[in-house]
Amino acid sequence: MKNVLFFLLASLMMVACADDRRFVVRGNDKGFTDGYKVYMLCEQGNCERPVLFATAVIKNNSFEIDGIAEKPFDAVVAVCDSTHIDEQTMELLSEDGRPFSLNLFVEPGEIVITPYDWEQNAPAKASGTPLNDLYNRFVADVDSVKKNIGDDPETMFSFIVPFILKNIDNAVGVTVFDCWHWSMPKEMKLEILDSLEACYGDKYSELRADTRAELQHQQMRDKQREAVGVGCKYKDIKDVDADGRVLSLSGVVENPKNRYVLLEFWATWCRPCMAEVSNLLDAYKNYNGKGFDIYAVSLDDDADAWGAAIKERGMQWTNVLTRKGSDACDKYGITGAGVNFLIDCATGEIVATDLRGDALQKKLNELLD
Repeated sequence: MKNVLFFLLASLMMVACADDRRFVVRGNDKGFTDGYKVYMLCEQGNCERPVLFATAVIKNNSFEIDGIAEKPFDAVVAVCDSTHIDEQTMELLSEDGRPFSLNLFVEPGEIVITPYDWEQNAPAKASGTPLNDLYNRFVADVDSVKKNIGDDPETMFSFIVPFILKNIDNAVGVTVFDCWHWSMPKEMKLEILDSLEACYGDKYSELRADTRAELQHQQMRDKQREAVGVGCKYKDIKDVDADGRVLSLSGVVENPKNRYVLLEFWATWCRPCMAEVSNLLDAYKNYNGKGFDIYAVSLDDDADAWGAAIKERGMQWTNVLTRKGSDACDKYGITGAGVNFLIDCATGEIVATDLRGDALQKKLNELLD
């Protein structure tokens, strides 16, 4: 009898524990079409794409998925016209046949899925549990910041980083970091990664090491850039032109015909650089006869694309391509294309930097007219 009572008590405790971990994901809205299939996917191990966790079929504009969540986890709910879906290859995440998908946090409790409201322009959302409600508040706050203050990085990250640090120990904080860290300033990113590594162990150690290396590299570049600021002497560099000749910056600066030389770092893959070419062409046309010249350093990997662009756009000034072992970027602290330096040939001093659009011609008009 005692054994039976013990078994019943243990069973009841197991049921109670299971109830504490049970989640239900429900959708009930005219936006859910009868007969469509609902897929819940979640990341698992080292899989490259989410794996299928559960499915349901919409009936009477409703569906329900339930299960046990040992701990909260991220998931995707996708509603699809099942006649267009290949379940075996999990192509349901493609745009074809996917009228609805939503990221959510699966945790104990009832999670209510609300689809897009096109009439009210309201986004889809999952609500009803602490993590999902927290994430919804975060999204609303981000929208408010963008609307009232603006969405420049300094404004956004001054709001986002404190939120992540405050929620570093839950799935929302981690998810927000994973979504936003790509464009986050390295110092901010490293601060968060220190906390993430302390909280989650080695999961973020590689990203932390990479970020620290990137930060050190950026700091080195900043020091290099300071050494070629306005008022500093230019540093000579040498690279090769389309014919394989080694041409130096000093050869252009020391040319008796030249009074001012623009050192331009650019690339064909840089859209702002290509948009700037017409301004360079105008400046060269208007001021080359008055002592203005250009020494353009391309950061392209594709020499053919570089050579073709020079010919197509009629860039008649000195054009060189950085080659293996080139120190041009190191000397000028270059981390990307779209940077320039205006050099006074008489003194060898840099008199202006990052002259774009009308600014270049205005400066040349001031110096040469």
